[in-house]
Amino acid sequence: MKILRLHLDEIGMTYWQHLRRAAQFSFFSLVASVVLLIHGIIPFVFTQTGSRLVQNINNSMSLNNDL
Repeated sequence: MKILRLHLDEIGMTYWQHLRRAAQFSFFSLVASVVLLIHGIIPFVFTQTGSRLVQNINNSMSLNNDL
């Protein structure tokens, strides 16, 4: 469990905060995945939505901000 504690201390979160944040990233990644799949099938819809969602996820992870 020491390795878990090291990671949580490194990012300054409790276990439950970390779990909530990971779940949020998972949910928004799933949304982005569905949007990108729909765009792949129907190219004229969601022309910028998928890339914008992925950029938002990346920025939030990099800057440790909320989604």
